Amino acid sequence: MNDPLLWMAILIILGAGLLFAEIFVPGMVLGIVGCLCLLASVVIVNLQYGLGYGLLYLALLIALGILAFIGWVRLLPQTKIGQRLILNPEGLTAQPYTKNPDLVGRRGVALTDLRPAGTAEFDGKRVDVIAESGMIKAKMPVEVIAVEGVKVTVRPAK
Repeated sequence: MNDPLLWMAILIILGAGLLFAEIFVPGMVLGIVGCLCLLASVVIVNLQYGLGYGLLYLALLIALGILAFIGWVRLLPQTKIGQRLILNPEGLTAQPYTKNPDLVGRRGVALTDLRPAGTAEFDGKRVDVIAESGMIKAKMPVEVIAVEGVKVTVRPAK
């Protein structure tokens, strides 16, 4: 195990594997360790073959890294994993943050005390709501007066 080329190969495979694993594991630890493994392989080449080969090897690693990144960006959206990680633009609506625009004017019942936020039920559906002013007791009838994004504002029904 004293062969520097073997160590260089092991560090390259380990570094690339850790950088790939960074996609699935939150945090930056695996990515940093992967980069350190790749830099250690550069140091091994530099010590074994000289500065010229070390710099050439570093340039080669950077070029391969850029090509791998471009390939990853192009291929990832087509994979099942990529489709789970990337937001699908076709799934967006014209009003992406308006969850319940048809609730305005509807009447329902407060399921929890609204102090001022809580939960109400409209047509059998539970909705997080905010009282217009003050507190509304649970089981009181409420009416939706406004929907702004995901914010549903209610007041006591008359």
